[in-house]
Amino acid sequence: MKYLLKSGTVLLTSLFLAASPLSHAGNRSCKAASGGIREEIAANPELAAGLFNPYPDHNIGIISDAPKGYRPFYISHYGRHGSRWLANDKEYSNVTKPLERAAKAGKLTDKGRKLLERVMLAREQARGIEGCLSPLGTLQHRGIAERTFSNYPDVFANRAEIDARSTMTVRCVMSMNAFCLRLKELNPDLEIGFEASDRNTAVLAHVYGIANEVDPAYKDYCRNGEYLRRAHAIVREKMGSEDFLDSLFTDYVFKNK
Repeated sequence: MKYLLKSGTVLLTSLFLAASPLSHAGNRSCKAASGGIREEIAANPELAAGLFNPYPDHNIGIISDAPKGYRPFYISHYGRHGSRWLANDKEYSNVTKPLERAAKAGKLTDKGRKLLERVMLAREQARGIEGCLSPLGTLQHRGIAERTFSNYPDVFANRAEIDARSTMTVRCVMSMNAFCLRLKELNPDLEIGFEASDRNTAVLAHVYGIANEVDPAYKDYCRNGEYLRRAHAIVREKMGSEDFLDSLFTDYVFKNK
């Protein structure tokens, strides 16, 4: 098994011996989403958090059996690090500053004051661990490992080899370790090797220029590409915030600061 984890993304490639000379990895089919987006969010409001919605703690789809005469022998997994704390204090202060100004002027609603209290509490809890893997992030990777092991036990049988790799970002290294250590708990005979290096970063996080020379034109496109302007235009058009701001501020001037 080979496991590669980037700063932002985890790649797990698992190599195992197959009992059959013509083994084949089982396919996983996902059910098509039923209903519209609004209906899905209404049924599960947490989906409105987008990429900040925690990874599900269950199988999301159908685990297909291997074709007759074949057995799973290889698993390749590429994924992001687990849930983390916000990257830096600015992500909190961008919210607290306008709320604090309005609070001093007596221009917050009850909901606005409660929001300020909650964000300030979260900010204090995150002090010194910005960007670090959270306890939930550890549980997520342990859960993915356990479900993978349960769904494909033959792949993890006996002394199967695992080559686990990540970039140098600590939250990625910790995610890799959480995943692999859970596998080791399930089968102590597994042979697991770990590596975190810039050599991995060169493959897994090439756009950051940590281990590669990145084309300046490509970097500029990532920061200022036309797709960003289009995305922001769609957000402004489709995601009006007036009602939400009205629930926090009592004065139009503070609402627009």
